[in-house]
Amino acid sequence: MLQKQKLALENKTPLRNIKLVELTDKIVTTPDFIAERAKHFYPSAASIKVGDKVIGACLRQSFYAMTGVPQTNPPTAKSWWKMRLGTLVEKDLVDVWKRGGFHVNNSVKFYNELINLSGELDDVLLIAGNLFCCEIKSIEGYYAVKEHIGTKEKPGYPKLPQLMQAFLYTWHFRDRLSGCKMYYIARDSGDQKEYTVECFQDGDDFFPMVDGIVDRRFPLSGIIKRYQELKEHLRNKTVPDRDFAYQMTDEQIEKAFKDGDLSTSIYETWHKVLKSKKIKDKDSRRPGNWQCSWCSWKNHCYSDVKEVKADSECSEELLQN
Repeated sequence: MLQKQKLALENKTPLRNIKLVELTDKIVTTPDFIAERAKHFYPSAASIKVGDKVIGACLRQSFYAMTGVPQTNPPTAKSWWKMRLGTLVEKDLVDVWKRGGFHVNNSVKFYNELINLSGELDDVLLIAGNLFCCEIKSIEGYYAVKEHIGTKEKPGYPKLPQLMQAFLYTWHFRDRLSGCKMYYIARDSGDQKEYTVECFQDGDDFFPMVDGIVDRRFPLSGIIKRYQELKEHLRNKTVPDRDFAYQMTDEQIEKAFKDGDLSTSIYETWHKVLKSKKIKDKDSRRPGNWQCSWCSWKNHCYSDVKEVKADSECSEELLQN
């Protein structure tokens, strides 16, 4: 044994030639085997159409995921670590609440037969007679903190797709839980913010109520309608239309900026590209929706396009939008 170790040391690769980051990235980005999954809908894939704008998940992306289409753009190592850090933050918060004595249960799975919805609560807490769930969201970056934690000048608000997710929890458990706390924490600055989400009923429909104010943009009926559209596509084996664009038209760019879905820096960069005499292929620099930039089926979705641009700093900023 000692002889083998000695031989290994004599034939060793110089330490400076070992690329540990590269080896680690290769491990975490090795794709898992993906098969067709159960035809359940998920709160994290909720969406709704408000006017001509879709908020939430892309139906085509959900269709690909539920029919077992192989991912052409799996998460990068950087994306994997961001997700992992979020998981670790959640674990630490649950441990803190356990020490506080008001933790009841965590990772609580549930199924709603009415709309075929399968979900999981991050944590369930009991404080001052209130039994409620808590949805933990870790974020990073100036833009995310400004939007979802807030500043002195502008109060924050939950990320809209995440609000729909928490709302579905409150609706499903409306007879058992007081509501849901959305707990935002910034991984880089440590800033924190909580929102109370409750289920408000008006007639036959339900709406999310955030800190006592009803948000009527997200009726339950509208969210269910999108799930039903997806169900029809799955039944008929028809691919849904794209809800977003990886490269926007001029009209879409202007509208996205006006609606606050495109940051000022990206908008201004695009107009600098338009004015540039050095950049010939301006169309390749067009900004797009972050949903497409970070979609694991982007190349499959745009297989009719010669080349799909790689994720950029531009889309990295959009990720926080």
